[in-house]
This record gives sequence, structure tokens and C-alpha cells, in this order.
Amino acid sequence: DGAALAELCRSLAGSLRFVDLSDNPGMDVRGLAAVAAALPCLRQTLLGLSLRGTGAVRGAGTAALTAALEQLDALEELDVSGNDGLGVAGLARVVAALPRSVRVVRAGSRELFEDASWRPGQSREGRPTGRVEAAGRVENLDLGVRGAHVRAPAVVVEAVMRGLVAPLAPGLERLSLAGVQLSGPVCGAALAKAVRSMRALRSLNARGCHLSDESVAEVVRALPPTTEELDVVLNGAYDKAGAALAEAVGARGALA
Repeated sequence: DGAALAELCRSLAGSLRFVDLSDNPGMDVRGLAAVAAALPCLRQTLLGLSLRGTGAVRGAGTAALTAALEQLDALEELDVSGNDGLGVAGLARVVAALPRSVRVVRAGSRELFEDASWRPGQSREGRPTGRVEAAGRVENLDLGVRGAHVRAPAVVVEAVMRGLVAPLAPGLERLSLAGVQLSGPVCGAALAKAVRSMRALRSLNARGCHLSDESVAEVVRALPPTTEELDVVLNGAYDKAGAALAEAVGARGALA
């Protein structure tokens, strides 16, 4: 019951550090709106918020969440993964509303990469969403999909990389796209271009992304010297990728 949870949040104002409503199918948009309205009373104490798999982060639920996020001055971690109704436009609004304190964002879902009509700066209906600004320093961005593989149209991958990932690139240390099928040269090039701008990147998880041999090689060549971990298991990595990996290891001395 959203109203009861909201009242609980208010009663614990000043001491509550984490709110975890993960995998709560009983949470609907109205319930999320009620909880979101109570969250500002935790603005100085709330460090982590998880709405993973609730399905309520969509439409009016997204609007309520973004309004609350702008007031959570201490928040460090947000998990909205598994909310298929969120979509790319919704996630763009969430990211734009993040307080400067946020370091970790988990937002992968089956439908995230399926909105082929979305472009940076507009919603599915064509309305402006505002530019995603890198107001803070998100260090860990997880857009991976667990338990499923999602085929991502090239036009959506380009838009996500340009409109969502690129603005956060300067501070990113960890990026996961595990399970998102980035098939074709356009997707590989879009990922490589985004990675090239991540000068602090320490870990890239592209497990099961269906990247071609050429695309894996292109991504490997784009990795900055700071990279310590690379997961390209379950991709089409063969001779070209192997050569690029060997060169990277030779230059760095180690690459996990």
C-alpha cells in the first residue's frame, strides 16, 4: 500500500538511509506517486532508492519520481531496472533529474532499447524532454538486461549513446550493457564512440551483446588506459578482436 509506505517514510524521517521496494508487483503508479511525495522528507538522509521490477516507473509514476529526485540531496544510488514501462524518454527525464550526489544508476529493462521513435530531446510523442545534463558524477551506469537478450535497433542505440550515455561519460568508471544485442556495425561504432569519451572508465561489461569480431576490436581500441576489466563473453570475438586485445594487454600490461 503506497499510502502506508509513504507514512512509514515520514515517520522515519531523519534516520532512514535506504528504501528498497524491489520486485513489488503490488506497487502501482498511484502507490509510487504517494511514496515519491513523501521522499523529500528524507532529503538529507536517503542514500539509496530501489524500485527495481515494480513496473510503476512509467507515466505519472515517472513524473512523481523525477520531482522527488530533484530534492534528494544525499542520494547516491538509484535502481529503476526492470521497469519496462519506463522507456528511453522516461529514463532521460529521470537522469536529468538526478541530484549531484548520485554515483550509481541501474536502469536496464527489456523495453528500454525498443523505442525506435525516440531521439535525444524529444519524447515518444515528439514532445521535448530537455537535454540530459551531466549535473553530477555518475560513476556506475548499468543498462544491462538480466535473464533475457534484447535486440536493440541501431537508431535507438545511437540515440541512447548520444543522448544518455555521452553526457555522463566524463565521470563514468563502470558501464554495463550486458544482454543488449548490439548487432551490426552501426551499433558497434556507437558503443566505441561512447567508450572513447570515457576517460575514467575502469570496467566495461558487454557480455552477450552479439557484437561482431570487427565491433569488439573497435571497442577494445577505444578503451582508455584506465580500463581494468572487460567482459566480451558471448560475442563474435575472433581474429580481429583477439589482435586488438593482445595489443591492449601489451600496452597496459594487464586487462582482466
